[in-house]
Amino acid sequence: MSDLKRISSQFLASACRFSADKSGAFAPTIGVTIMAAALCAGLAVDYTRMMQARTIVDDALDAAILAAGVELSNGGKSDAEVRQVFDDFFESNLENRNVAYDQVSIVDFQIDSEEGMVSAKTKTDVDMAFMGLMGTTSVAIGSGSEARFSPDSIEVAMVLDVTGSMGDPVHTGGRSKLAALKQAASDAVEILIPDDTDSEKMRIGLVPYSGSVNAGSYARTAAGGRSGYRNCVTERGGPNGSTDASYTKSPVGADRRVNWWNCPSQDIQPLTNNRKQLLRDINNYRDNGWTAGHIGIAWGYYMLSENWKSLWPKASDPANYDDPVKKIAIVMTDGEFNTYFDGVRYAPYGEQMVASTGSAIEICNDMKAPKGKGDGITVYTIAFKLDEEEEEAREMLEDCATPDTSESTYFFDTASEQELRQAFQKIALDIQKLRLSK
Repeated sequence: MSDLKRISSQFLASACRFSADKSGAFAPTIGVTIMAAALCAGLAVDYTRMMQARTIVDDALDAAILAAGVELSNGGKSDAEVRQVFDDFFESNLENRNVAYDQVSIVDFQIDSEEGMVSAKTKTDVDMAFMGLMGTTSVAIGSGSEARFSPDSIEVAMVLDVTGSMGDPVHTGGRSKLAALKQAASDAVEILIPDDTDSEKMRIGLVPYSGSVNAGSYARTAAGGRSGYRNCVTERGGPNGSTDASYTKSPVGADRRVNWWNCPSQDIQPLTNNRKQLLRDINNYRDNGWTAGHIGIAWGYYMLSENWKSLWPKASDPANYDDPVKKIAIVMTDGEFNTYFDGVRYAPYGEQMVASTGSAIEICNDMKAPKGKGDGITVYTIAFKLDEEEEEAREMLEDCATPDTSESTYFFDTASEQELRQAFQKIALDIQKLRLSK
């Protein structure tokens, strides 16, 4: 492409200089000048068409390589199946941009499963409108793309609000906010764990929360042998309240004030790659109760912590912090955190809000702090339909989230079902890209 650009630039400059030359006879000069100007303009048109074609092919090639790389990184696919995914994505993206597939040829395609690499090179024949007058009817443009996937595993804890306010409609006449959340969270699961993938490199855990967390069969053990209402647990106090210290050192609470209203009907789901189980659990969520979001965040932390290995089944063991693993928490809420049990006995409503919000920020900060030899846990947060007067909730979610970078956004403020779905999809795609580098 560099040679073509150099030749085109030289011809364009020469033709334009000639068209500006005022020496010699008047009439012949006018004729030659017009011809040179036309060629000058025509070459510019042809060059623009080549650049447009290259941009379209580059975009399609990058998307196809990314899709093929995801399939390769998930494992369980033959080279032929990975190639088919590449071909399908590439052709579809070209058709969407009105580029004929027969104009483009794949001149090289490589898969290296051991090195975790997939690459491709293409040649695109672009018809020339004006350069044909010079004997060049078409120009071949080359493009190339490569993706390498990381061997790191990824663990994701989704901390999801199922409080009573989630039963409210998204808008007048619309379906409930909980129905919107179910769709959005399911979107993320389907992106992260494709239908026919059984790779253990990607595992997801679910923590639905309201005024407490339903820890299911893990509740009594985590609470030091105590039992609360229907396996629902509360926060733990003391110096370990905002850390991931093992439950064997500091059990969680099992406050007797938890009742049917404050206890989620759906229990937690520890880390798994069972796509159907995750989707089934999300679909079973029911709305009820107040908002003890700090308890939900804490249990998202526990699912990802090496210090809680002994609580979970073997298949749900979180990796050690020093292992090649990326740990991620996604926290979503539709309102102020307003419920707190430890140390608050019949306190005014406002004090419970302050305690829950402050505890949530402390837990998030501890999650994000460096762990072992590596980085801390990455935290995404999503606000959904917060009212204008709930500015403190927005600030809390921004404080809890990993700081935004030029490449990634970690706090999302959504006001509609579409925006909520887009946020979950964006996060899921960002997580997928953590395993790929072009």
